[in-house]
Amino acid sequence: MAEPKMIEKGKWRLRFKYKDPITNMWESKMITGPTKKAVNEERIEFLSKVSRGESVKQTNLLDFFDEYVDTFKRGKVSNRTLRRYLLTRKNLEKFFGSEQTLLGVTKLSYQKFLNWLGSEGGKKGDPLSTTTVKNRHEICKAVFLEAVDMKYIPSNPARNAKLTGIEPVHNKEITIGFEDTKKFRNTLLARPDTISKYFVLTQLYTGCRYQEVAALFWDDLDESHGIVHIQRAYQNDEEDRGLGDTKTPSGIRDVDVPYSLFMELKKFKKIQNERIILGKVKNPRNLVFVNEQNTWPITNDAVNDYIKETCKLAGLPRITSHAFRHARADAMILAEADPIYIKNQLGHKNISQSYEYASATKDNRNKNKKKVFDYLKDIL
Repeated sequence: MAEPKMIEKGKWRLRFKYKDPITNMWESKMITGPTKKAVNEERIEFLSKVSRGESVKQTNLLDFFDEYVDTFKRGKVSNRTLRRYLLTRKNLEKFFGSEQTLLGVTKLSYQKFLNWLGSEGGKKGDPLSTTTVKNRHEICKAVFLEAVDMKYIPSNPARNAKLTGIEPVHNKEITIGFEDTKKFRNTLLARPDTISKYFVLTQLYTGCRYQEVAALFWDDLDESHGIVHIQRAYQNDEEDRGLGDTKTPSGIRDVDVPYSLFMELKKFKKIQNERIILGKVKNPRNLVFVNEQNTWPITNDAVNDYIKETCKLAGLPRITSHAFRHARADAMILAEADPIYIKNQLGHKNISQSYEYASATKDNRNKNKKKVFDYLKDIL
C-alpha cells in the first residue's frame, strides 16, 4: 500500500487508485495534508465511502438532472409531461447556475429556490402559482430521491420543504348558462370574420380543449356523420412547438356537433383558401386554424382575448375558453345524456371526472327542482 510522502515542510501528499462504485472504473486520487497522519485519515474516510457504494465525485446538478430525464422519462412520458421537466431544468439553472454540484444543494438552498419560484420564478420575473411551484417541487424531489438511491447524495434536500407561490385570483366565470350561451353566440356570429371568431365558435360547439381545436386538420371534420375527430393536440412552447398526443389516451375521440358548425366552417374555409391564393397565408399542415403570422395555430392568449372582447360586447361576465368545456358538460347533463356518452364526448378517463366538470347552474337547479317536486307532490 502506498504511503504519504513529504513534498515540503508541513505538506504531505498521497496518490493511489480506487474503483469508483458508480462507474465501476479505476480512478486515480490524490490527497494533500499538513501531516502524514492527516493524509492517512482522509484516505481511510475516502475508501470507506467507496466501500459503502457512495459517489466520491462532485456530480453536476444539471448533468444529473439531464441523465435522470434521459434514462427514466424521455420516450416514456408524454411530450406535455416532458416539457414540465425541461421547464424545471430552466428554473434550476437560472437559480443555481450551471456549475452547481448535486451534493452542494442543501435543504436551506433548496428552500430558497422554492421561495424564489413563488416570488419571481416566472418567465418575466413574476411569481408562479402554488400549483406550478408544487409541480416543480415534485419533479425535483423525485430527481433528488433517485440521487439518494444511487448514493450520489446522503439525503434528499427537498424532503419536508415548504411550498410557496400565489393563489390565482379567479375573476372569470367557470361556465356559461343556456341563455347567456345564446347571447354570446349571437354576438360572436355578428362579429367580423377572423380566425379567432371561428376558433371560438368551434370551442363553443364542441367543448374541446384549446390544444385539441388548435390541432384540427380540415380532414378531421366529418360533415357526413356530424363528427369532429380529435386525434392529436397542439404542443405550444416557444422552443418545442409541434403536434403531439392528446392530454390522455381518452382524449382521442369523436365529438358530435350540429351541422350548423360545418356550415360556418365552410365559410371560413373559403376565406382561408382565398388568402392562401393571395399569398397571405401558408398552411403546409392543412390546419383549420393556422396563424397568418406563421404556419402554426393561433395562440391561447389570442383566443382568450377575443372571448373577453365578445363577452364585453354581449354584456356578459368574463369567461375563458375552458368555460365552454364546462358548459358542454352542463348541457349534456341537463339533456340527461348517458354518463358513458358524456365521458366519451369530453375525453375523460372516468365518469366521475366528467361530473366534476358539471356546474351548479340555475338551469340545472330549476330542472332538477321540478323533477323532485313532481315526484313529491303526492307525498308532501
